[in-house]
Amino acid sequence: MTPVSPGTPYSPGVPAPAVAVPAPAPVPRESRILRGFLVPIQGRPTQEYWALHGAATTVGRANTGDDVDVAVLDSTTSSRHAVIHFDVARGVVFIEDLGSTNGTFVNDVPIGHNGRRELRDNDRVRFGGFSALLKLLPLI
Repeated sequence: MTPVSPGTPYSPGVPAPAVAVPAPAPVPRESRILRGFLVPIQGRPTQEYWALHGAATTVGRANTGDDVDVAVLDSTTSSRHAVIHFDVARGVVFIEDLGSTNGTFVNDVPIGHNGRRELRDNDRVRFGGFSALLKLLPLI
């Protein structure tokens, strides 16, 4: 049986008119590149890790309505807490605090309100009270 689009009268034996389906918008190549992983290292995480893609990854508290890439189930993490930047041209990865209430820490050292800090593979990153291990892939 031939599917019929809404509002089109159906007549048996008569093929339905073709319905144009737009092609999906292309995803920029940069946003598909796997850069690393953020692995929770405390309690019973709801998932084993988050894959980090593209040039930047935003971290924030889950269920706030804010659009974040890594949604953390922790009340001490701000709704838009921090962003991890991947600067391929310079070959560096750094984290930037987005004015969080409870701070962003790298290896238990605060980076400061709206501060930035360079990151390395196996750094321990804390967003308020939520800790995770950063696993980085080589930047290419």
